[in-house]
Amino acid sequence: MAPPTLTTTTPTTTATFSPTPGSAPSSATLRESSADLYSSYSNSSDSDDEDLDDAAISRLLREAEERMRSVSSSSSGVVARTGQKKKPLVVSLPKLDPGAGLPRSAVDGMGVKLVRPVRTAGMEIEMVTEKDVLNTSVEATKGKGKKEGPAPTAGSQWFDLPRTDLTNPTVLRDHLLLKSRNVLDPHRHYKKDTSALPEFSAVGTIIEGNTEFYSSRIARKERKKTIVEEILADGKSRERFKRKYEEVQGKKRSGKKADYKKLMEKRRRVKYAN
Repeated sequence: MAPPTLTTTTPTTTATFSPTPGSAPSSATLRESSADLYSSYSNSSDSDDEDLDDAAISRLLREAEERMRSVSSSSSGVVARTGQKKKPLVVSLPKLDPGAGLPRSAVDGMGVKLVRPVRTAGMEIEMVTEKDVLNTSVEATKGKGKKEGPAPTAGSQWFDLPRTDLTNPTVLRDHLLLKSRNVLDPHRHYKKDTSALPEFSAVGTIIEGNTEFYSSRIARKERKKTIVEEILADGKSRERFKRKYEEVQGKKRSGKKADYKKLMEKRRRVKYAN
């Protein structure tokens, strides 16, 4: 929209004032303009016989326009009702930190909430010395290839049973005897055991309580340190073991040279006896 134009007409002069866009003429400017017009009008009325030429009119218009421009430039600021100029509004936005990150969510594990630390750019800066650089390769290869050993116990749910020590000959002999327990008593039969030795086991002594019958208890002189000693101390078991051993060895020697020599020796004795 074009700015308004103030036009004043005198008997001999026409003055036009075009203020700059965005500024309003002040009262002082209007008073000066009206004074100039009044002076020019009075001069024209006093000297009716003298007419202003075009050059004088153009000069007066230029002077008035220059005064208007000087006044409008001085009052170009925003003026409040109190007469004070308002300062322009400056909005400053905070700068973003590129190294900052959002906090990570908590991790639930075994009923415990663990919060991972937020890594920032400052944490990753570390002082590296010459000693650390030289020892890096050595420390990296020192723990390489190592695996964690087996658990020493079966855990609290299995009463912390220790791992079976197969290097101990006594423990190994007791386990082998238990696997072959079906040959100890001919009147008691067990399911054939083909499984391997247990991974976790413990050897202990069974102590009968006072409520046990006397015949079910073992006398103190019959108690031994190991299962093998208790079995070997039994006379009936020794006789049966000897008989079984002879049967097994006889089957192994059948048809071989030793068995043939024994048969020939028996025949020779019968011949000489007759």
